[in-house]
Amino acid sequence: MNRVAQNQRNTLTAIRITSVGLIAAFGFAVAASARFEKSMAQVAAVTQASAGEMAGLRAAALRRAAPRRTAPPRRRRRSSSWRRPASRSRTSPAVR
Repeated sequence: MNRVAQNQRNTLTAIRITSVGLIAAFGFAVAASARFEKSMAQVAAVTQASAGEMAGLRAAALRRAAPRRTAPPRRRRRSSSWRRPASRSRTSPAVR
């Protein structure tokens, strides 16, 4: 019976630690959102932009700050066995 009680205490401790981490992450997200909204309000006050202009600016700022969802396409590398023939040049003979 003592082992069961110890397992329950360990489980509750793990749940508490996880809960604190989730609450902290949520708090950081709320704080970042508040800073962003405050900055946007300051921009609106300084520029006296219309609501439509501010909506466009807000959307552009969010797009710029959003992380990429996919990796950029990679450039294909030529294989090391491929070589350009020595007799061909990149420029046409008329340009020389």
